[in-house]
Amino acid sequence: MKEKQAQMLWDEVDAAERHLLSGAFSKAQAAAAAVLLKASSLRTSGKSAGADLNDIVESSAMVLLQAQHERRRHDELEGQFLKAFSKLDAIPPEVFLTWSCLRIKAGDKDGAEEAVAEYLKLRGKELDRRAGCSLAGLYTLDLLCEHRNTPQQAEDWLHEQSGWLDGATIRLLLKKVRRRQLRSNSASKRTVEAPDQKTNGHLPSPAPSADCPAKATSVPSSSPFIDPPETSNRDSALPEPSSSVDQRGVFDPPPNPSERNGSRDLRLSSAGPRSGFLSWLLYWAALAQGWWRRAWQNGHQKWRQVTEDGGGRALLTVLAAGLFLYAVIKERATLKRHLRKALHSCQQNLSDLYELAFSYSMNPLATAAQLSAQAVPRS
Repeated sequence: MKEKQAQMLWDEVDAAERHLLSGAFSKAQAAAAAVLLKASSLRTSGKSAGADLNDIVESSAMVLLQAQHERRRHDELEGQFLKAFSKLDAIPPEVFLTWSCLRIKAGDKDGAEEAVAEYLKLRGKELDRRAGCSLAGLYTLDLLCEHRNTPQQAEDWLHEQSGWLDGATIRLLLKKVRRRQLRSNSASKRTVEAPDQKTNGHLPSPAPSADCPAKATSVPSSSPFIDPPETSNRDSALPEPSSSVDQRGVFDPPPNPSERNGSRDLRLSSAGPRSGFLSWLLYWAALAQGWWRRAWQNGHQKWRQVTEDGGGRALLTVLAAGLFLYAVIKERATLKRHLRKALHSCQQNLSDLYELAFSYSMNPLATAAQLSAQAVPRS
């Protein structure tokens, strides 16, 4: 009976998923809500419909979430979940995380912030590392930093959660929070300095002449906060040339008009159109060069750290001696054969040298003296 009941629930979940994939979101919502109520009632009453009852609850809740999100009925989800689970901390972590992300995407960031804070307060110590890290990152990075713009509050909250968050997760989230804080500070600084740079770096536009069409005079000037539509991505990626006196260095002389025109012509000629393949090739070549340089520098630095340490030098010496002994033991027969062959060749060479040095038949002077003595007649 239990297996049959579980199979019936899985069939209803599959039917709800088919409705969701086919675009019948109302039918998918109704079927998923019915399955979720049945499975939740079985779990709370203690009657198990199989070992995968929790999977049935999570699957039906996920289908219900997606169906209500497609129907734009986010306000009904909270009531359905409270009806099925009776309290907020009874919602499975994966379902609650998906629900919070969909609420943020729909624009209900205040409600998502309150729900996530309450959920972590009630069930933070029971979460595993993956779910805890995901929910803590959602609360600190997306809600406190991005929505509230309060990174200091996010840091204080992370320091307070050391009871259930491990140290590695807290350090990782603190690093990301500080990085976003620096990014927001630099963005606000650029926004404040943008009007001054625009007024110093550009001359006022000339008055329209009679030869120009009247339509050209109605084009508004470019705002420092909005990019003009005429600029392309390639032009916007290039840095603006500093034409004001304040942007030059203190010891830099004023530019010569002829040199300025020549450098402008050279810059225009070098910034000509490039083919897509050439740009792609240059980009990947520069990327590979930087990667190899960083790899070489890191490897060289690690090698220096190992060699400068006394324990590292001793370890390298032991490893080298071990490799040498392993090679000697492994190739012992081959080494013996080569040594025996070398000794035999040395012995043969020494014997040949001895015969050449002290042999009578091989001495040419002795042979010539003997022949001359035989050629002289005796008196």
